[in-house]
Amino acid sequence: MRPEEAVIEAVEAGDKKLLKQLTKKFNCNVSDALEFAADNGRHEAVCVLSPEVIGDREYNLNDEVLGALERMAVTAAGNGHYEVVKLLLGEILEERENEHEGEFVYYGYERDIEEGKSDAAWSVLDAAAGEGHLAIVELAAGSVSDDEYLPASERSEALSSAISGGFVDVVEFLLECEQFQWDVYGAFDQAVSEGQHDVATVIYDLYPRRYNDADLFVHLAGAGHLEAVKYLYDNDFSTAKSVEEAFASSVGSACTRTAVANFLLDTDMVSSASFDNAFKKAVLDGSIKAVEFLFGKGRVSPRTVNIAFEKVTKIDMVKLLVKKQSISPKAIEAAFRNSTCQGRFGWGTDTEAILRFLCENDCIPSDVYTEAFLTSVNTRFGGDAMAKVLYAESRISPEVIRAAFKTAADIGHSEIVRFLFDKPAVHQVAKHEAIVSAAQNNQVEVVQLLERSGQWSKDVLASAFKATRNQALKRYLRTKVNVK
Repeated sequence: MRPEEAVIEAVEAGDKKLLKQLTKKFNCNVSDALEFAADNGRHEAVCVLSPEVIGDREYNLNDEVLGALERMAVTAAGNGHYEVVKLLLGEILEERENEHEGEFVYYGYERDIEEGKSDAAWSVLDAAAGEGHLAIVELAAGSVSDDEYLPASERSEALSSAISGGFVDVVEFLLECEQFQWDVYGAFDQAVSEGQHDVATVIYDLYPRRYNDADLFVHLAGAGHLEAVKYLYDNDFSTAKSVEEAFASSVGSACTRTAVANFLLDTDMVSSASFDNAFKKAVLDGSIKAVEFLFGKGRVSPRTVNIAFEKVTKIDMVKLLVKKQSISPKAIEAAFRNSTCQGRFGWGTDTEAILRFLCENDCIPSDVYTEAFLTSVNTRFGGDAMAKVLYAESRISPEVIRAAFKTAADIGHSEIVRFLFDKPAVHQVAKHEAIVSAAQNNQVEVVQLLERSGQWSKDVLASAFKATRNQALKRYLRTKVNVK
C-alpha cells in the first residue's frame, strides 16, 4: 500500500494517532487525504493534515495549493461541515491578506486585489446558502461585504439559491445583513414564481423593518412587478389604503407602469380622490405618458384638469392639457401668475415658453398683466427675459413702461434699462429722470450705460454728478461735464 493510501485509510478510520504517525514517518503528498477529510467533515484529520499542506508560512502559497484549499472549503460548506470550513476559510483569508504584502501594485489594480481577498468567502457563502446551512452562511458573511461598484445581488447567488431551496432562515438572515444590497424586488418575484410562499411571506414581513417602514406592495407597484403585485393582492397582503398608494406609485414612477395601474384600477379600490391626486401629481411631474394614460380612463374631471393646469411647469404638459380640455380663465390666470413668479414657481427651464403660450390668451386681466411686467423689473433671476416676453405696447400703458424703466435704473437692473431705452413710451424726459435717479442710487453700471446710449446735455450730467455719492461715478461723470 502506498503511503498516500495509508493516510486516507487512517482518515477514514478516524485514527488521529495513526494519522500523526504516518505524516511523520512518510514524506508523502497528503493533499488527497486532506480533501477527503474536508469533504467528509473530519475536523481532527483536517487539523492534522492542513499544516502539512500549508507549511510554516515562510513563503506565500502558490496559486495551485491555495485554489485547492478554496475548493475544499466550498465543498465542506455545501456539505455543512462548519468546523472544517471555519478552519480552512481562516487559513485562506489569512493567506490572501498577506499575499501581496510589500509588492508594488499598479494603479487601477487595487480593487482587483481587494476583491480577490474575499473571493473564497463569497464562494463559501454561495455554497452554504444553496444547501441551507445557516451557521456557515453567518460565518462567511462576517468576512464579506458590498463595495461601491458591485452589490451583493450582482456578485453572489446566495440569496437566489436560498430562495430556490426554501431556506427561510437563510433568506431572512441575508436580507437583514446591512452590509449587503440585494435586489429585493427580484428576490420576491423569484419566490412567487417558484411557489416558495413561506419565503415570500418572510420577505414581505422583513421589508418594512429593513427599509424604514416601507410597504413592499407599494414599491413593487412603482417598479412594475405585476405578478408580485397580483400575488400580494390575491393573498390579502394589501389594504384599501395600500392599493391607492400602490396606484399612485405605479403612475408616479419615472416609467409609468400601465399594466400594474390597470390591474389596480380593476380592483375598484382606487377612489376618485386618489385618482385625481395621481393625475395632479403626474401633471406637476411633467409625465406625459402618465397623464395620457389617466385621461384615457375617462375619470378625469374638468375641475381636476383646471387645478392641475394652474401648477404646470412643462410647456409640453400645457399644450397637452389645452388639447384635451378647454381651460378656464381662472386657471389660465393662476398659471400665468405662477410663471411670472407671483405664485408658487420661479423662472425655470420651460417657464419662458409657458409664458409666451399664455400671453397669447386674451383672458388675462390687464391689471394682472401689468403687475407681472412690473414684477419682472424687480426679479433678478430671469427678470429681463420675462420682461421681454411680457412687453406689449397694446397691453401695457406708456406710464407703466416709464415707471418700469425708472425702477430698473434705480435698482441697477441694467438689462431691462438697455431693453426699454429705445421704446416709444420712454421719452427724453423719462431718460433724464432715470439717469439722475440712478446716480442718486449709486448705480454705476446703469449710469454708464445710459450715458453711452444717448445724447445728454451738460446740465443733466451735472445733475447726475451732484446726485451721486459714489466717488468712482463722480470721477467718471467729471470727465463728461468738465467739473472740477
